[in-house]
Amino acid sequence: MAGARKIARRIVTRWTAPLSGLISPDTLKRFLTLSSWTMVSFALSKGAMMIVVIYLARVLGAEDYGRLTLTQGLVNILELFIVLGAGPFVSKHVPQMLQEGAHRAIEIVNLSAAIILAMGVSLCIVAPFAVGTIATDVLSLPKLSLIPWWTLAWVILLAFNNLMLVVLLSLERGKALGAAALVAAGLSLLIIPWFGTLWGLQGAVAGFVAVEAIRFVAVLLIYARIVRNMGARVFALPRRSDLRLLLTFGLPAFLTSAIYSPTIWAAQLIVKAFAPDGLAIVGIYGLMNNILGALLVISGLTNQAAMPIFSSLDSSGNEKELRRSCRFLSMAQVFVATVVSIPLAICVPFILSYAGPAFVQAWPAFLIMLVVGIITAGQTSLGNYLLVINRPYFVLGATVPWSMVVLGAAALFFAHGIYALVGGMLAGAIVKTGLFVWGYAKRSQCRA
Repeated sequence: MAGARKIARRIVTRWTAPLSGLISPDTLKRFLTLSSWTMVSFALSKGAMMIVVIYLARVLGAEDYGRLTLTQGLVNILELFIVLGAGPFVSKHVPQMLQEGAHRAIEIVNLSAAIILAMGVSLCIVAPFAVGTIATDVLSLPKLSLIPWWTLAWVILLAFNNLMLVVLLSLERGKALGAAALVAAGLSLLIIPWFGTLWGLQGAVAGFVAVEAIRFVAVLLIYARIVRNMGARVFALPRRSDLRLLLTFGLPAFLTSAIYSPTIWAAQLIVKAFAPDGLAIVGIYGLMNNILGALLVISGLTNQAAMPIFSSLDSSGNEKELRRSCRFLSMAQVFVATVVSIPLAICVPFILSYAGPAFVQAWPAFLIMLVVGIITAGQTSLGNYLLVINRPYFVLGATVPWSMVVLGAAALFFAHGIYALVGGMLAGAIVKTGLFVWGYAKRSQCRA
């Protein structure tokens, strides 16, 4: 075993040595250590989810899958309003607080958890007044449908699970996070298709809730064990002084997120309301968007793993290495996304034909979505860099024109159906990435 590890270290050293001009060996080692444990597990998780959504598209049909897409969009929007920017706040400040001690990092985590809990309770109080409208006006279902109530549970569980994901990454516990993701992948393959086959749309939504509930218990147990090993208390009381810190950084991060998901959801609602067969078009777009997650899985994982490393480099004053790491990561993500998109493009007709004839006719739109994915792959790293150097309002400002482009395309070209959505996403991705590159370059000129 020791000999195999020695050989593996030699191989890694030989292959990573040429990268020393782009990124320091220490930073690369930290990054690979954190991301290697999670990469395979999360790739399996995304692969499992891709299988699940294709199967659900076939079982539910285009219209019910369109309702599922709108439900997922609503979950993402409400989750943002529960979290209130706590995720980016944890990513930035937990690595810094660890320098003061484990207890300070746990205080930051507990403050974020308290915010989520308070907002979740508030949502439960408001929900009885809104579920009927959501069922009839948004999902085109009977007023007494239980799906809005399942959606409420889905939102709250997802908010806590996503917080725990960010926390484990911020503590650089990739092995634990990968194990949790692997469990979630297996559960998704087993529970969601089974529930969807038995009870249709309502069963599919209930299946997502069941998976999130089991994942929450597993991640919570893992987190409690990690905190005890760090010598800290799980239920350490947060400091009220940190609330101001959360609002200062979390507010623009929340506003940025509060623009992104609602924009896509609103664009889908516009097409649903005005385009011929609008609900089916939303279902087609939703399937494409879910499959696109396979293209962005590596980008998403590496960005999540890199955020705490970016934050620690910034807190130590090593700006040169921070910029080099951001530039290297962005270029690598674009390259990997391009490589992954080739087999996806080849398999598009076969994937969509399995889902049904309504899906396969829109295969050219999926090729456009692949281009969107390639552009987006390298975008988030630049955005994380701007967040770490305390320019969250620039990120917010760059998101506004993106939103205007996506909504404008849906409103002006809804008659073109799916192409109004994917065309708007392509134009918006180009605009937003251009602004991020400009912000990165401007920072470089200012430092020079």
